[in-house]
Amino acid sequence: MTPVTRIYLYSHRLSSDQRVEAEDEQTICTFFNSPAGCFRGANCRFEHIRNTDAVTNQRRAVYLRNDLESMLPPPKQDSWVAVELTAVSSPSHFYVTFPFGTRPVVELLQDETASDEGYEGSNGAFKSEMLEQLMENLNEHYNQRGGFRDTDMTIYASGELVVARFSDDGRWYRAKVVETDPDVSLVKVFYVDFGNAEWVPEANLAQIQPQFLHLPFQAMECFLPLVAATDDGTWSPEARKCFTELSEGKVLFAHVLSTNSNNVISVELYDTELEEDVDIGQVLVDTGFAKQPDRATFKRPQSPTSTHTATNHPRYVPG
Repeated sequence: MTPVTRIYLYSHRLSSDQRVEAEDEQTICTFFNSPAGCFRGANCRFEHIRNTDAVTNQRRAVYLRNDLESMLPPPKQDSWVAVELTAVSSPSHFYVTFPFGTRPVVELLQDETASDEGYEGSNGAFKSEMLEQLMENLNEHYNQRGGFRDTDMTIYASGELVVARFSDDGRWYRAKVVETDPDVSLVKVFYVDFGNAEWVPEANLAQIQPQFLHLPFQAMECFLPLVAATDDGTWSPEARKCFTELSEGKVLFAHVLSTNSNNVISVELYDTELEEDVDIGQVLVDTGFAKQPDRATFKRPQSPTSTHTATNHPRYVPG
């Protein structure tokens, strides 16, 4: 699908007597206001203008996409799927990816042609190593740019798709702009394939190229509705630590309780790698870190290990 293209105003900051109109032939140097300055110095053919507060009328195209059209198809209600947690807001709210796709595990086991590694494409079919390959191609492309910043002095638009250099590993990832703070040249981005967000310097952003938009966004938002924080309504550090220890770095099984219109899913999480299956939500309740919210009697589903054991599968860690 071709991404929707929108036009936004440039936001070069100029003094009130230096306003630049879109039809002006003069072009502002994109390096002059960077920490290193313009390497061409007096030989630069572009205009050197200090940042202040005025705005030009110049425009450029940016990429936006409808969130629902850009996401994976959600797994079926009441199905079992394999998941990896990639970002955790709390023990009851997190993001997952699907190392074996969003098709039910039972269907994958019945499909003799299913691969052991991969992420899903737009039609819900299993696409071997598509995310891994996209990440390699994306990083090769943007690392070749060196220190060149290709976005001039534009203020980023909310919802704009970009690539961002993640602070933890220095690699480039697909991201969406959430918020901007032009006064300190910072932009808050959401990493669409993993579900985490952070503030990054504008120098660590670049315009995304259309060849990196063919794969649906891989992260899916999840809730664990059958547990709640203790009486004060706040998840304690101990509860968060317990949840992390139970879920981090593992391929878990999720029983899909429901899916809403925004493709957000409610699940139960199970670790099936031990002799007995571990209901992660129930462990939080049993240890006193969570409580069961008021709800109608819920019939606990049959464990996925009645037909499948996760220990037979290799670990697949994205990123």
